[in-house]
Amino acid sequence: MNSIKCYPKTTLSQFLLLAVLFTSLSSCIATNKIVYVEENHTSSVTQTYTPQNWEHKIEPGDRFFIQITDPLSNVAIGISGENPTSAGEQQVNIILQSPTIQDYLVNDSGMIDFPLLGNIEVQGKTISELTKHIRVSCEGFIANPSIKLYMTNYNVTVLGEVNNPSFLQMITYKPTFFDAIGLANDLTDFAERKRVKIIRKVEDKVEVAYVDITDPSFITSPYYYLHPNDVIHVMPLKVKKYNRDNALSLLLSSVTTILTIITITNAK
Repeated sequence: MNSIKCYPKTTLSQFLLLAVLFTSLSSCIATNKIVYVEENHTSSVTQTYTPQNWEHKIEPGDRFFIQITDPLSNVAIGISGENPTSAGEQQVNIILQSPTIQDYLVNDSGMIDFPLLGNIEVQGKTISELTKHIRVSCEGFIANPSIKLYMTNYNVTVLGEVNNPSFLQMITYKPTFFDAIGLANDLTDFAERKRVKIIRKVEDKVEVAYVDITDPSFITSPYYYLHPNDVIHVMPLKVKKYNRDNALSLLLSSVTTILTIITITNAK
């Protein structure tokens, strides 16, 4: 008659404890894998980093929201094609009404056809330079012009290990990598922060770069500021594969169950 082989209770208990601990630790991620731009954990000295001086140069195909108003008189320029001028007056395309959104396209010649100001050459200008140019150009029509201008197709795509993969419209004219990650509700705990892929179109080519966002020197890299149509792809840590497949956890769980049964049997 076969009998169940008995093992020392102490050995079984120790093995059972180790199995449980190993199962728990196998699903954990080290804290140093989920930090950003942190080099020295113990230093109390403030570190300073200077980003590269960069701003998008306007090119054909860019689109802009442009709103010009006089805060004192509520005069708006370029908000509508309608012109409420009386007979005999020169039409200058100025309206007295609440402004609505308009989208101005930079044509193939690098120009924007803007009411009152006509064709404006914008190609090669930065957004701040265009804002200044429009303010100066309309001073003859409005005494105290207020300019609101932003690019409406400054788009960035964020994919992979983020909590909300998104196609984002960036309103700020110098968006950073962390602006986009914040809008995507941060990276997941399984994100590989030391090898984040950034895909960028440069003229007629596409470049693929890998950046380490745990390294403070990332702030000084050319990928800290995002360009229009950049794609951020955050890849997963290797540990996620094991966690997703649950193969290791399932194996250890089965072993733990068997050892528990043996321990209970020996105790009788």
